Amino acid sequence: MADAHLAHVGPLGAPGLLLEGAGARALVAEPVARALLRGGPDALSAACAALRLPSPPAPMGSCSAPGVTALWLGPDETLLMGDVGALAPALEGVAHALVDVSSRDAALDIEGPGAALLLASGVMLDLAPAAFPTGACARTLLGKAPVLVWRRGPEAFQIQTPRSYAPYVAGFLREAFAVPPTARA
Repeated sequence: MADAHLAHVGPLGAPGLLLEGAGARALVAEPVARALLRGGPDALSAACAALRLPSPPAPMGSCSAPGVTALWLGPDETLLMGDVGALAPALEGVAHALVDVSSRDAALDIEGPGAALLLASGVMLDLAPAAFPTGACARTLLGKAPVLVWRRGPEAFQIQTPRSYAPYVAGFLREAFAVPPTARA
């Protein structure tokens, strides 16, 4: 997995505040090790056991344990984030593909009471808590950029996008932050 001693500065700069206003703020997320697991139920069960996850994530959902989170991306595709170093031995003998994607994406945390409304200006998802509860995740577009949206809490989201789209996503959010919340409805 990613070398912890290497300093990773993403396309949006160092972790910290990027934008603020309109009842929300956007922060460049801290870098975290990410691994993409492709495989059937046996591979996912072995990975979850090795990472001490309580259960595999449900479709369009996530599950977490101390230091690690699993996001469901598809029937045979799971994004594992955090301390994923113990996976390779646990998956020995199980048909799977495990790829380190730590440097593939840029991540932004969007937080605050206006976060859902702000994101709704650019994504084709119903972000109401009943339709997209805490823990939900889905791939979609933000404007014209591919993103993964993960609801981390009632007023907290993380969006991940390929590094090459990060400047576009930041620009889109800059424009969305500039629009008064009352004009978005």
